[in-house]
Amino acid sequence: MSIQVEDYFARETFQKMKAFADKQETPFVLIDTQMISQAYDDLRAG
Repeated sequence: MSIQVEDYFARETFQKMKAFADKQETPFVLIDTQMISQAYDDLRAG
């Protein structure tokens, strides 16, 4: 069983995250605040 990135992120979002992650030392946490903002707005809208 393999994970399909597209099930979780848009391809362009994943590419942006991967480009950033490739420049970091590990371990680190990457938080997509745009995704959190959208989820919050959706939650408030009901």
